[in-house]
Amino acid sequence: MTDTTSTTGTTSMSDVTGLPGLSHPGDLTDLTDLTGLTAFADPAAVATTAVGDRTGTRGEPLHAVDEFSFRKTMSRFATFVTVITVATPDGPAGCTATSVFSLSLRPPTLVVSLRSAGRTLEDVLDAGRFAVNVLSWRQRDLSGRFAAGDPRHRFDGLPYSVWGGAPVLDGTSASVVCRLRHTMPALDHTLLFGTVALTRTRREEPPLVLLDGRSHTLGGEGEGTW
Repeated sequence: MTDTTSTTGTTSMSDVTGLPGLSHPGDLTDLTDLTGLTAFADPAAVATTAVGDRTGTRGEPLHAVDEFSFRKTMSRFATFVTVITVATPDGPAGCTATSVFSLSLRPPTLVVSLRSAGRTLEDVLDAGRFAVNVLSWRQRDLSGRFAAGDPRHRFDGLPYSVWGGAPVLDGTSASVVCRLRHTMPALDHTLLFGTVALTRTRREEPPLVLLDGRSHTLGGEGEGTW
């Protein structure tokens, strides 16, 4: 985790960015469908579990939650890897994020969770818009670059274009440009509610998926192909 932390895998990534750009406005179309949800658990509810209630229905032992066990459990939640990109006066910026989910179709809206102390959050609040880039399997090296790489050099050598006021990376499995509609503090993170303005999908580029802290892809080549 660099700018943010994610509870969906053993690799902390809730403020991560980086991907190539778009080549033609025709690549972007109006959003007609958004899918995908991320579940959130209430730590207070977990903490009140009685000591005597630690056996599952088949006798499997349950474990009191701590940071390690929580990360390990959440790593079983397969998740797509995205890069949140934003335009700043000093050029494009961004970070890796795995806590991204759709919220509404009317209007099309999605939610991104970023660490409140992260640099990318400040940039998005200033810009009032951002892009969510779903990394393709070919771009798996970018997840680390935008999670832990030097923020000043994350875009070095990466082709991108600016659409709707936000930088969009080339070669992604999908990209969505959003206008910032609302924010909500949530513990040490902030939820960004973005109204979708533009979207691009490339079915020929299978998405990068994290499971058990390892990279996978859906079909085609790749480690742990599903």
